[in-house]
Amino acid sequence: MKETEDLLHEIQTYLIASRMAPSTFGRLAVNDGKLISRLRAGGSVTLTIASKIRSYIDDHPPQEHQPPFSVAGDAS
Repeated sequence: MKETEDLLHEIQTYLIASRMAPSTFGRLAVNDGKLISRLRAGGSVTLTIASKIRSYIDDHPPQEHQPPFSVAGDAS
């Protein structure tokens, strides 16, 4: 279980830095939009999937100057 918690922490750090939605990350990394919700609910992944996730994170570093999130209907 510790491995899954560590992986989820790595993903969460990446999501914050990249400003990416969890479902988008799962879809892009391993073609599974529900990946993060399942991990957060206590699920696990195979070593192969964990390796693909880490490879995606390594191969797609967050951009340094991304625009801030915008909220629909926000007038700013």
